[in-house]
Amino acid sequence: MRIKRIMQDGDVYEVTKEPNFIEKFLGLGEIVERYKDIGEHYKLFSGTRVYVNQLGKKLGPTHKMTETLECWRRRF
Repeated sequence: MRIKRIMQDGDVYEVTKEPNFIEKFLGLGEIVERYKDIGEHYKLFSGTRVYVNQLGKKLGPTHKMTETLECWRRRF
């Protein structure tokens, strides 16, 4: 899956993912995942924010989605 769009509503981020060709062939469709910035920071990783997924699990500082959201948030 690749990220198609990221939208922010306050401290909640909606990430829309679209399937690649093989996943489309297998019948998978678009997926919308929601992540929340809980206002904490990982101190050892230069202030990276802490995100929680819909199930309430914390994403680690090196998790791919954490890095993606941080890059999206810092872009200009």
